Amino acid sequence: MIATRYAAAGLAVVLAGCLPASPERAYHATLREELEGTRGSLAALREGLSEPQLEVERVLTDDASSVASVRVRGLHTGPLFGFPPTGRRVAFRVTLWRQANAAWIVPDLPELRASLDQAAIPAEMVRDDPGHRVPLDEAHSANPGRFDAAVAFSPNGRELAFGGGQRIWLMELASGALRSFEGPAVSVVFSPDGKMLAAAGLAISLLELSTGREVARFAPREWPRAGLRFSPDGRLVASDGGIWDAATHEQVLKIRPIGPLVFSPDGNELAIGTSGRVRRFSTATGEELPSIRLSDGPVQSVVYSGSGELLAMSQFRGATVLWDRKAHRVRRILQHESDATALAFSPASDRVACGHRDGTVTVHDVAGLTPAVLLESPRGRFPNPHWDLVRSVAISRDGSLLASLSDKNSSHPRSLLLELWDLRSRRVVRSIYPSEATPSVPR
Repeated sequence: MIATRYAAAGLAVVLAGCLPASPERAYHATLREELEGTRGSLAALREGLSEPQLEVERVLTDDASSVASVRVRGLHTGPLFGFPPTGRRVAFRVTLWRQANAAWIVPDLPELRASLDQAAIPAEMVRDDPGHRVPLDEAHSANPGRFDAAVAFSPNGRELAFGGGQRIWLMELASGALRSFEGPAVSVVFSPDGKMLAAAGLAISLLELSTGREVARFAPREWPRAGLRFSPDGRLVASDGGIWDAATHEQVLKIRPIGPLVFSPDGNELAIGTSGRVRRFSTATGEELPSIRLSDGPVQSVVYSGSGELLAMSQFRGATVLWDRKAHRVRRILQHESDATALAFSPASDRVACGHRDGTVTVHDVAGLTPAVLLESPRGRFPNPHWDLVRSVAISRDGSLLASLSDKNSSHPRSLLLELWDLRSRRVVRSIYPSEATPSVPR
């Protein structure tokens, strides 16, 4: 390979090693001038990259024309071929063509997208979409849903609930003591007053925490429900398929979209992730509000910040978008090395945690003032990120603990793992395989 590098200032040429004899040597001697004379693509490189380095990997040339494969590296600090700045270091190839007195650059966009973690979404693609107004009971989705509420901290910050295996588990955080309830659950959530625990599996169950008694079971069906939320006032329970009255257990609204869902902090809206968009509905009337259009692909997770100012959304092979509800625009786009499959805001709304397909968790500063924190399980990253994933993440009330429930998606009994992280030390303080757990507190 010919090691020819171009530094940032003026793309000055630094030739390392011996170049071939003419005509390639002559071509390399004029390559800088040709790059300088290339209009659109070179301007895009200069605008989009800080400290760019160009390395010529291969050259094919004859008397009339030449083609060079050039490796580009740099810090992505400006718009680059339609992708907004991410602050990440990127590496991709461009092809430099020369014929007669003309020269131009063609970027390898798939490789650039991969270098941006397959997660870059041009900001102009994320927008309010007043179209597709469909009544709540008639809306459809191609998204089969995510297990986006499989772990939850209690409102008083003393307990952690999680589903897994054939039981529902409740852990006392101070001692680590466990108690359990019968019935498989893919989603669990505490009522806002902390007195009840709702669990969704083949039906929705309401459990009284003081006694461990199941006080209600309703909305049965033949396949598990993915996604479960209490409204902020505790009056409603939402899961894919509908919204129910928590006291009477009667269905008050039908929901046809299947996907991750969440109530707004004021309880006036229900957001549902579908294919390529997040739909928003009035909880009072069921009328659809303007949806948020994303790039193509199913939405993996949707969550409001506690302040209600932001709505975070992640997609399969897509970025995590922080949407400013008041300004109706993108606040930030978070890039990842692996797809984000689960999201959670801290109670103070200053951090957002992202669980990923490779088994890692990243914690981002919402304001973007500090680098993201990477939490990697002691058991290592998942070998098959196409199938494996972190199902759910949650941050404790005081912001000191993070819980993640990950699944290696295999028949092995140790495929499902709960990990409790101390965010100050970035260490796992408790690990539990639900299939092997033993209750230590009587029901």
